[in-house]
Amino acid sequence: MNRALRAVSLTLATLIGLAPAVVAQERRDLTGWFNLRDRLGSAFPTGADITVLQVEGWAPGYLPFIGQGTGEFSGKINIDHTGLAQTSSHAGTVGRRWYGNTQGYAPGIVTIESYNADHFLTLVLQWTRRIAASEWPAFIARLDPGDARIINNSWILGSPSESERRALVRSDFQTEFYGLIYINAVNNGAASAIPPGFTSSFNSIVVGRSDGNSSAGPTTVQGARAKPDLVAPDTATSWTAPQVGGAAAMLLEQAMNMGSPEAELPRVIKAIMQAGAEKLAGWEKGDPGAGDDPVHPLDWRQGAGELQVDRNYDIMDSGMFAANSPNRVRRRGWSYETVGFNEVNDYLVAIVTTDTQLNVSLAWHRHHTGNFFVDPIHPLNNITLEVWETDAGGQPTMLLQESRSLLDNVQHIHLTGLVPANYLIRLTGLTDNPPGPEDYGLAWWSDGGFVPGDMNGDGALNGGDIDPFFLALGDPAAFVLQFPGIDPDIWGDFNGDQRLNGGDIDPFFACLGGGPCP
Repeated sequence: MNRALRAVSLTLATLIGLAPAVVAQERRDLTGWFNLRDRLGSAFPTGADITVLQVEGWAPGYLPFIGQGTGEFSGKINIDHTGLAQTSSHAGTVGRRWYGNTQGYAPGIVTIESYNADHFLTLVLQWTRRIAASEWPAFIARLDPGDARIINNSWILGSPSESERRALVRSDFQTEFYGLIYINAVNNGAASAIPPGFTSSFNSIVVGRSDGNSSAGPTTVQGARAKPDLVAPDTATSWTAPQVGGAAAMLLEQAMNMGSPEAELPRVIKAIMQAGAEKLAGWEKGDPGAGDDPVHPLDWRQGAGELQVDRNYDIMDSGMFAANSPNRVRRRGWSYETVGFNEVNDYLVAIVTTDTQLNVSLAWHRHHTGNFFVDPIHPLNNITLEVWETDAGGQPTMLLQESRSLLDNVQHIHLTGLVPANYLIRLTGLTDNPPGPEDYGLAWWSDGGFVPGDMNGDGALNGGDIDPFFLALGDPAAFVLQFPGIDPDIWGDFNGDQRLNGGDIDPFFACLGGGPCP
């Protein structure tokens, strides 16, 4: 559907509202959910075994459901931490978007822990209190989210008070220390600024609306930074945030199924979502202008773009790649590494199609000192991100684009019109602030592509590829002469080591027979 035709305006900049079921169907179409479900079948991730935490605004209810044994919440378990047993239609709609059995992004989520906002702020974050040193161990234990992996805040803190600053900093600590993924909704209304509370935090994922009728950056507290991080299609930011929360649950389940704890880390999840995002009409980095804006990594209103769950899956599924490997990485993938002062980490990515776009996203954390009396933070480490053209040997020859914000803890690059070649993704550490070298999540996605195992170049994997596959294994020079333009180390790499070798034989035949493919 034409995005201009589906744009919906809200006349009130509030975080409440209801949308018809047809919108619920449409939003998942637009973000690749049905495409991924139809492609994966029974292997489709639904957020199974992921516990989530839903915090709702003050007035008056906060629970998505109580004892509803049918419909969207059939089989769900709600743990009411506040204990007032008050439901609200707002909480119910958030829940349907997030984990509803037929409308949710992550219907496999069963356990939902609930707080009202006042209780969460005063009991968990204790936002009005300075915590004495003698209380720190007990306080840190109180911040522990337990089994909860994702928290959704479809409500806002709107005044830059000292209490709000504490809440912001302590939420970043929860993400850093416990791996809790914060999903925070900005305000509705195209003229509204990014609220100074949770939506101005560093380590969270901040969500706006695809139609542009929501808060635009930069932030007005702790630096003029780029927010939101992503947008999603719906009629209120209250409903776009849980879509991203559902997508995060899908990635967490996928990471668990892969047996990859690194893939579960919040900075990796954030980088993957931003790398997979779709650029909507008018997207540009930072301030308006004809050229790239290297010091502002994201669009002020769209962030990295619109959520795309099928791209997220493909990025994670491609696997984790190490920095500074002599081998090329796949056209989609991710990395979890460390970079220190004056260190350079390189990734050589192969683009094999014409007129190709490449998105690259980098995310790392802001670090709390652990002193909860004044809640100081360490200076933010700075990392730059670049993409270079290379020569035949993979050495950089021309800088295509850079992202070098000194205020943000994300960098982002979006390139279009690339031709088949090897391109160098380069990270450079500019600082080494305490606690030292910085752990980061990096992800990249490119469109176009090829059919893995299509060794004869006919556009499909079938029996006609068996002989060329073994020719490439046994006589690479003869293969190149017979099938020019097909790189056997890309088309024939099934085990993820960036080389065609004996280790690819069994997975090649498994894919040929209808099993998993790279």
